[in-house]
Amino acid sequence: MLLRTNTPLESILDTLNASIICGNMEDFGPSGRVLVAALERERLKEFIKAGDIVIMGNKEDCIIEVINSGANLIISTCNVRPGQKAIASNANNNRETI
Repeated sequence: MLLRTNTPLESILDTLNASIICGNMEDFGPSGRVLVAALERERLKEFIKAGDIVIMGNKEDCIIEVINSGANLIISTCNVRPGQKAIASNANNNRETI
């Protein structure tokens, strides 16, 4: 539904009571699916594609794998901020993390 309605990132932020940790609203342009990442790091690349929105926990190695797979937006759950290594990787790949 998010993709079909061209939901702006600002609306997602408001709905989730979230803030941007890394990235900016101008680069938000998902073109894939909305997924929950609940797999081992090695298996994530089988499912995550460029343009996907990924909801996930705080495992830094998994966050980096999702970034490297080209996800457009990563939603970190449970009010946990990703580690500095994941944030740096994210910034280098122009991905948004909320």
